[in-house]
This record gives sequence, structure tokens and C-alpha cells, in this order.
Amino acid sequence: MQDKIIRNFSRAAHTYNDYAVVQKQVTSDMVKYFPDMPQNTDISVLEIGCGTGFLTKHIKHIYPNACITVCDISRDMLKTCQDNIGTDNITYIHADAQSYDFGMNMDKKYDVIISSMTFQWFDDLPNILLRYKKLLTPTGQILFSTLTKDTFFQWYDSLRCADIDMVSPFEQDMTLLLQPVLPVVLEHKTYTHIFNSAADFFKMLKYVGASASGQKYPLSVTDLRRAGKILTQKYHNHISYYVVIVRIHRT
Repeated sequence: MQDKIIRNFSRAAHTYNDYAVVQKQVTSDMVKYFPDMPQNTDISVLEIGCGTGFLTKHIKHIYPNACITVCDISRDMLKTCQDNIGTDNITYIHADAQSYDFGMNMDKKYDVIISSMTFQWFDDLPNILLRYKKLLTPTGQILFSTLTKDTFFQWYDSLRCADIDMVSPFEQDMTLLLQPVLPVVLEHKTYTHIFNSAADFFKMLKYVGASASGQKYPLSVTDLRRAGKILTQKYHNHISYYVVIVRIHRT
């Protein structure tokens, strides 16, 4: 599944900006929660899952003197981010953030670790976040947004109604899942996007690289049409994203 996710995001590197409407909204909504840092002090920021650079652009604006490290599991996404944002004070790392050490073995520390709409792809998020906490300076913070329970519920309900067996990957209550890392939940927010047709929803999934969500096998054209018809009739092509924005302190 991870290889499939990498391939899908790599293919979507050049279309992501045009179709990631909700992702842009979530990133913009995160800005008000950026940790306050002295403007004239060099700080170190680590971004997990930079994609094409929506969040990276805000980081550069809010922390103009920061030394920024960004990573992504897709080499193509990383290259697109670099083309969009540039290389001034930014280090780009092609890596799987679930296992990469980010300098931990050299006692590297970060003032801010930040991520938007990436952690829903991680297999063992609480333990990964515990490891990230060890990368923080004493006053450092982790700030992230992620998809949570019932995201795309209209689509997964349409699949069930069409007798198609597919489990939603968005069934976890993040508030409970994250208890071991002592999170501060800053905001729960629902973003609902209205598509012109079910086909436009499928196109969005493909062009942002998210078409692997919960899929163990590819859907046939017949399955897509059956479920898409239900999505249109029952939900009028409304699709909801349930997002939580979370802060975690070093201590």
C-alpha cells in the first residue's frame, strides 16, 4: 500500500495545486496557530510532508530567518516544492518521515515541527509523534492538521449502498488515538466540497494522489458508476473532510 501511495503522489505532483482545494483551506487555517517565535532569532523548523509547498510558503513568510528542513516521501512532490519555493534557507530531504531520524542521532533539535494533511497516512502515529517530541528544543512545539473520523463518509456510504466492500481509512477518533502524546486539540473543523459530478470527485482523488485511500484493489468502471450514481442521488455530490488541528509541546 505504501508503494502505491508513493506512486500516486508522484504522478500527482504536477496536478496537485489545481485540485487540492480543501488542502489549501486547511493550510491557511493553520496559520493562526503557528507558534510565536522571536523574529530576530534564528530558529529551526521541520516540515513533514511538504507536498508542493502550500505550508512551506507560510513557514517562510512567518519565520523569515528560520533554517527550514522539509521532507516528502515523493521525490516528484519534493522537486515541485523546490521549484515553487526555492532553496534559500531550505534543506530538502527525500525520505519516509515515519522512519527517517532527522538528525536525532546527532542530537539535532527543532523549535517547530509542522505538518498539514500528512499524518493520516502514517501507520503508528502516536509512537512516531513520541519520537518527534524528542527532536524538539525544550520550548519547541509540534503543530499539525490531519484527517479524522468520518472523512469522505458520503463516498464510503455510497460504496456500502452499492454492495462494494471497502473499508474507510478514516475511522479513528484522533482525540483518543493521540492521548499518549498529550495533545492540545486546537480546532475540529468540517470542510464540505460540492463537486459538479461524482466523476469530478474521482478526478480530484486521482489528481491529488489520494486514490489509494482504503483501496486494497482497484475499483472497476462499473463499481465507480454504481457508487457514483448513489453519491449523486443521495448526497448531491457533497464530500466532507473532518480535520483536527493539534499542538503538542516538548514537555
